[in-house]
Amino acid sequence: MEAKRRLIEHGISVADRELRADTDLGSGQRRDIRARVQTVLEEELSGEESNEDVDAVVDDILDEELGDDDEDEDDEADEFGGDDEDKDGEDDEDEDDE
Repeated sequence: MEAKRRLIEHGISVADRELRADTDLGSGQRRDIRARVQTVLEEELSGEESNEDVDAVVDDILDEELGDDDEDEDDEADEFGGDDEDKDGEDDEDEDDE
């Protein structure tokens, strides 16, 4: 039980540090996200995990809660880039057939 408690405290500390760094969040939002991190860690951790494992869980929770704008932009670029490439490829084939 002691190991699990220490891992939960570590995870909350990591989350607190990340949440303080996000200046767009209000205190209520920080409190709600911190509470979610604590709840998930209490439910999911066995006490056998490493600090790195806990960091990964916390990062996943924060990504879900805060959204990861970089990934969204990459997905949109891939979508648009993929469509343009397909259209260009089809047009080139039509020109070759003529």
